[in-house]
Amino acid sequence: MMLSYVLAFCRVATGLVFAWSFVGKVQDISSFIQTINRFKILPKVFHQPAAVAFLASELVVLGTMILGGKLLLWGFLLAGLLLISFSIALVSVLIRKIQIPCNCFGSSQKPISSFDVFRNITLILLSLSAYGLLIANGESLMAMLGWSDWGLIGVAAFVFVMVLVQLREISQILR
Repeated sequence: MMLSYVLAFCRVATGLVFAWSFVGKVQDISSFIQTINRFKILPKVFHQPAAVAFLASELVVLGTMILGGKLLLWGFLLAGLLLISFSIALVSVLIRKIQIPCNCFGSSQKPISSFDVFRNITLILLSLSAYGLLIANGESLMAMLGWSDWGLIGVAAFVFVMVLVQLREISQILR
C-alpha cells in the first residue's frame, strides 16, 4: 500500500509541474520561442515547431497524469525524457556561459543557474522512479485511494513542487 502512496505522490507532483510549466509558457508563447532561439541549439526554422512540440508534450504528460491507468507508464516515461532533454539544454547554456532566463514556468528575468538543473534532476528521478515502480509492480500499485488520501498527497505534492520550483529564491532568503 505504501508504494501506492509513493506512486500517487509522483503522479500529482509530475502533473503539477507540467501544468505549471504549460500554463506559464502558453501565457507568453512568443517569449518561449525567443528563449528557444537564445539557447542557440536549434536552427531558427525549428524554433516555433519545437515550442509547439514541447507544449504539446507537456500537455500530453499532464493528460496522462490526470487520466491514469495504463497511460501513467507512458506519461512518466515521456516526462522523464522531456526533463532529460530540458536538462541537457540547460547544462549546455551553463557550459557556454550564456546569460538567459530559463522561462521554464513562464516569463522570467532570472538567468539559468545550477538550481534549474538540480530541480530537473530531482524531477527526472521522480518521474523515472515512478516509471520503474509501475514496470516492477504493474497495476497492483493502482490501489483505490480515498479522497482523504488524495487530499493529503495533493497537499504534500503541492508543497514539494512549490519548494522545488522556488528553490533559488528560498536559498537567497536563507543566506
